[in-house]
Amino acid sequence: MKIFFKVIFLLFALLAGEAMAATCTSKANGNWNSAATWNCTSGTTPANGDTVILASPYSVSLNNNDRTAASLTINAGATLNDDGRDLTITGSVVINGTYDGSGNNGKLIMTGSGNTLSGTGTVIDVDRIQIDANIIIPTGSNLNLTLRSEIRVGDKAAATLTIDGTITGTAQTNGNRLIRLDNNTSNLIVNGTINAPNSYAEIQAGGVVTNNGTVTVQYLDSDGNNSNAVWTQGANSSLTLSQTPTKAWRGTFNASATNNTV
Repeated sequence: MKIFFKVIFLLFALLAGEAMAATCTSKANGNWNSAATWNCTSGTTPANGDTVILASPYSVSLNNNDRTAASLTINAGATLNDDGRDLTITGSVVINGTYDGSGNNGKLIMTGSGNTLSGTGTVIDVDRIQIDANIIIPTGSNLNLTLRSEIRVGDKAAATLTIDGTITGTAQTNGNRLIRLDNNTSNLIVNGTINAPNSYAEIQAGGVVTNNGTVTVQYLDSDGNNSNAVWTQGANSSLTLSQTPTKAWRGTFNASATNNTV
C-alpha cells in the first residue's frame, strides 16, 4: 500500500511539473527577463523548462545573463541577441531568423539527445554552437554560419552530430575553424553538405568523422601531432580541400570506399 501511494505521488508530481511548463512567444523588442517582451501561457518570462518562440519582427536580448530553456524557435524576421552570454537548450532548436552572437563570446549549448538543430537562418559570430548530446541537423535545413562562428561537438560530454542538411560557411572569416570535435568520444556524421571553403575542421584525439556527403573546407587539422583522429570517406562522398591536403593532419584518413573523391 505504501508503494502504491508513493507511485501515485510521483505521478502527480510529474504531471504538475509538466503543467507548469509554459510557452513564451515574443510580442515586443526587449530583454529576455522583461515581462513586457513576452506572451507566456504561464508566468511572465521564460523559465528553464519553457518553450521559447521569437516571433517576427522582434529582437530579444539575453540581457547579460546566461539563460536556459526547453526549446527555442527563432522565426524568420526575428533576432536573438546573445549579449556575449550562453543559452542552454535541453530540447530542439529552430533558427529561421537570426542568432546574433556579435562579439564572439556567447554559446548556444544543446544538451538533450534525440533532438534537432534545424532551420534556414543565420548565426552571426557566435563563440560556438556547443553540441553535448546526440543531435541531428535534418534534411532541408541550411544554417548559415558567419564570421567566427563554429560548431563544437563533445565539449562537455560524449556527443554525435549528424548533418543530413547543409551547413554553409561561405561568409566566415578566412582561416576560421568551422567545426571542432573534442576528445570526449565525439563523432560527426555528414550525410548532407558542409560548404565552408575559407574555414578548417579540427578533429582531436578520439574524434571520428564519417563523410557520406559533400564537404568543402580549407584543410583538416588533427590538433598538432595527434594520431588518434579519424576521417573516413563513405561511398560516393566528396571532400574538397582548398589548401594543402596534408596541412596539420596527422590522424588516420580512410578513403577506400567506392566512388569517393578527394
